[in-house]
Amino acid sequence: PAPPDRGEALDLDIAAYLGPLAKDFAAWGLESTHPDSLTHLPEAIDWKVMVDTFLEDYHFRFVHGKSVHRLYLDDRAVYDRIGPHIRYVIPKRTIRDLAGTDPAGWRLREHANVLYLLFPNTVMVFVGDHAAIFAMFPDGPGRSVMRLSFCLDEEPAGDSRTYWDKQVALIKTALAEDFAVARGVQENFASGANRHLTFGRYEKGLAHFHQALDEALDRTA
Repeated sequence: PAPPDRGEALDLDIAAYLGPLAKDFAAWGLESTHPDSLTHLPEAIDWKVMVDTFLEDYHFRFVHGKSVHRLYLDDRAVYDRIGPHIRYVIPKRTIRDLAGTDPAGWRLREHANVLYLLFPNTVMVFVGDHAAIFAMFPDGPGRSVMRLSFCLDEEPAGDSRTYWDKQVALIKTALAEDFAVARGVQENFASGANRHLTFGRYEKGLAHFHQALDEALDRTA
């Protein structure tokens, strides 16, 4: 089918596209959140490589050692493939404090990042008091633009505005760290030196993302 024109209204069955994940998003209550901090980040990185950076967490200690690694456990996660989509739960270090406590008081969002890859190019991360939305778009061979925005549980003002601005700065710092590595990956791909890649056992998210891409391309061939 032909791509839609800019501004064209689309008749989309979002619930059908999300499948079982539709229940997840209904529970998150995004309709009552406040949009904030839209940013466009152009990079010399293929959009698929940008997506790859979200689908494993073992790189945290190596890439984010001075930023967000202190917050997360980087050697365990819960992963589900749901159709072409992915749900990926990355625990914070605080989750260990729940041992021996009443499960009725557990709140996953306080102790983990709940990440969704909405195939093919959108990653949503629910954490604490907000959701971060990362949408990757191709911008020519080996180039892409990330559209970064947030949905906040409460509209920030005063001290909460200052707190939130610091949170956005931390997220952008982590992205800059990811992009620095991803640019090197992109340059290596462009060299043609590697004819194939092998995903590791802790890289199921990456493997399934690229498998879903292959399946989608096969259907349109």
